[in-house]
Amino acid sequence: MGRKKIQIQRITDERNRQVTFTKRKFGLMKKAYELSVLCDCEIALIIFNHSNKLFQYASTDMDKVLLKYTEYNEPHEKGEQVWQPIWKLPWHKMAARIVTPLKM
Repeated sequence: MGRKKIQIQRITDERNRQVTFTKRKFGLMKKAYELSVLCDCEIALIIFNHSNKLFQYASTDMDKVLLKYTEYNEPHEKGEQVWQPIWKLPWHKMAARIVTPLKM
């Protein structure tokens, strides 16, 4: 039996929304762990729920990964373009960044 397709929209029922958040948060953290193990990469995952409670996962030291991230945002050479987080790019550039590494 397959899973039914769900509409991606805010869940109105508070209890259902909390249950979904808890399950999906666990699933996301599990995927982050699997990616870090399988691909030998460093991952930092930061989640704030609706009441601003912090949940975090890091494959190594969170501070180390965040420091690496902040250093990566700064240009290393004169004239070098500053790296932008993918969510700040127009959607067509995001799609190109996501799809391009898959082409081999």
